[in-house]
Amino acid sequence: MYYRNANCALVVYDITQSSSFARAQAWVQELHTQLGITPGQSATNHTSGAAGTSGTPGSTKQPIVIVLVGNKLDLAELPDRREVAYETGEEYAQREGLVFWETSAKTGENVHEMFVELAKHLPVEDKLNEAAAAVGKNGKRGNRTIDLSGKGGLGTACQC
Repeated sequence: MYYRNANCALVVYDITQSSSFARAQAWVQELHTQLGITPGQSATNHTSGAAGTSGTPGSTKQPIVIVLVGNKLDLAELPDRREVAYETGEEYAQREGLVFWETSAKTGENVHEMFVELAKHLPVEDKLNEAAAAVGKNGKRGNRTIDLSGKGGLGTACQC
């Protein structure tokens, strides 16, 4: 698994298999360990919604956004198929500071909404600050000036 410079991680489990949820919890702990995150630090200030639970975007500097995704929501209504209750995933996500959604990759239910919510949590401001720092004086990248008025010819050095 690649961690360096990651801004987000999606940890997906199958709501019809409790063993899948247990493995997802292990992956969350692995992320916390590898990234030096204390539980509850990934996302903050959770609010519950009908489709998912999410932190308040931009509320604090977040080391990484971790989204816990319960998949196969299309099977939830079938008798005896769901093994992981919505509340179980939601409570775990809140305790660990994760954004939580249930989706169906098959039907597409909540998939777009989950990615939109994820995008709201990404540290865009940090990236903009990094880009601004890379820009030189007068809004130009770098610090070289190119003289376009000179006549170049054979034997002259390229000005670019």
